[in-house]
Amino acid sequence: MVPIFSIDYRKAPENPYPFGLDDCWQAYMFIINYIDRYFNIKPNKVVLVGDSAGGNLVAALTVQIIKSGARIPDGILMAYPALLLDIKQFTPSLLISLNDPLLHHTVLKLCISSYVPQQFDAKLDPLISPSIASDDILSRFPPTRIVLGTNDPLHDESFRLANNLFRLGRDIKITEYKWMPHGFLQFDVIQGMKEACQTVLDTQNIIQSLLTS
Repeated sequence: MVPIFSIDYRKAPENPYPFGLDDCWQAYMFIINYIDRYFNIKPNKVVLVGDSAGGNLVAALTVQIIKSGARIPDGILMAYPALLLDIKQFTPSLLISLNDPLLHHTVLKLCISSYVPQQFDAKLDPLISPSIASDDILSRFPPTRIVLGTNDPLHDESFRLANNLFRLGRDIKITEYKWMPHGFLQFDVIQGMKEACQTVLDTQNIIQSLLTS
């Protein structure tokens, strides 16, 4: 049996950056330092998992952990993460957002402006845009797994991060699903998009692999 902690972090626009990341940081520090005392759990391995905005927080939290010198998680899994929160930084897959029913360009702009206050610069802060983290930080990333669909406006951001991790010799693997849009893990696998069922099973297997390898 593997204990799972789901962090109810504060969310934008009421609580923009850095509130959500701070909540995840506090939760992580509690888990690695005090979980044995309060829950009688001794975690041999810790894996961070998040999708979309949660994927951003997983990567940003990993950057913060490495910077702080705290215990680095044993693996991270991100599903279609938002890794570069600068709408002016163009990638070819962003063209999908011009006609995407789930993640339209206007929705992307609204999400970014709601999360990133004006006093912060997303293109310079790796805690906001984890894909711009320095080689020194990325070279200490734990085994990293990314799942994403080819029909996602955020598709290319993941490959940018993956290419940098690969260049630095890190353990990085991407599972890509043809024609899948953003957010496919949230689809109804019973009455809705049955193709999403396999993505859920694959994600479970990835988590199990990170915990047992």
